[in-house]
Amino acid sequence: MIRNRIIWLAIILLNSYSVMAEVSNIQVVGLFNGMAIVKFNQQQTILKVGKTDPSGMTLVSATANEAVINIHGQQYHYQLSGEVGEVQAHSVGSKKTHSIWRVDGRYTTQGSINQKSVTFIVDTGATTIALNSYTAKRLALAYQEGRRVPVTTASGQEMGYAVQLAEIKIGDIMVRNIDAIVLEGAYPREPLLGMTFLEKVKISQHDGRMDLEPMF
Repeated sequence: MIRNRIIWLAIILLNSYSVMAEVSNIQVVGLFNGMAIVKFNQQQTILKVGKTDPSGMTLVSATANEAVINIHGQQYHYQLSGEVGEVQAHSVGSKKTHSIWRVDGRYTTQGSINQKSVTFIVDTGATTIALNSYTAKRLALAYQEGRRVPVTTASGQEMGYAVQLAEIKIGDIMVRNIDAIVLEGAYPREPLLGMTFLEKVKISQHDGRMDLEPMF
């Protein structure tokens, strides 16, 4: 009887340790109203309120300041993580924040691709950076040498070209070797700043303003 109790106690302690290790490995790198960008076991995922991801995490609530995540029946509160990412920030002495104000329902900002100026539309729903073929030609991208991939757009599914951009710079935040998709034609009119860039920065929203910060 005593031996059985010891075994059960060991199992309970082991399970408790496993849950706590899982909780401590979760890092929130982007916060929005109703949505959080979470990093767990080196994998990045987007959580939406009420939805459960394949690892079992459920987002209970999210604001620009905090996310509440249900893990194995327990709720945990998370704020933005300061985990080191792959971002190079050209700042001296302190972390630089790039603020983008919402205009006509969109977050639009100036930036550059491969040191050439572009206007980005921030799109957290886009899994990758997307740009049209006219912009790609202006940037001298040999996109037609890229791998053809299916892309789902507002008008349906079409084929695009997978490319890698040498660098993208937004304010003082620079990220190198970023995956992107080029679509033939004039859509999207402005390059979409999708998750292949956004997952490498910390994001927060405050009263119509989006702040991007480098991770370092």
